[in-house]
Amino acid sequence: RKCIVQGCNQAFANDVKVGDPKLVIGKTLAEVTSGTHSPMFVKRIGDVFDTKRSVLWKDSYMQFDRLIILNALPLTVVDEMVQQTMCVYTMINLREFDSTRSIKDETEV
Repeated sequence: RKCIVQGCNQAFANDVKVGDPKLVIGKTLAEVTSGTHSPMFVKRIGDVFDTKRSVLWKDSYMQFDRLIILNALPLTVVDEMVQQTMCVYTMINLREFDSTRSIKDETEV
């Protein structure tokens, strides 16, 4: 499985240091992700092909204050075989999340 990127959000493009999401399209996941997380992404996407079910994966990202959430799901199924998947990528900076939550908590008092 080559895991060729057919679409990309700005958050993913920024996190893989590309900047422009259009520059990611057509490349393999291995070409655009770091060596550390590429095998994990490819494995989770492979699990979707193998099981025909959605997979949710969470992990810290190189620093303990960031959390990656990857939700991969079967997109196209032909003759009971998954042909494509769609992945929703989110990275949460826990410091930013905590500061936003603190501000919200203060305004609700």
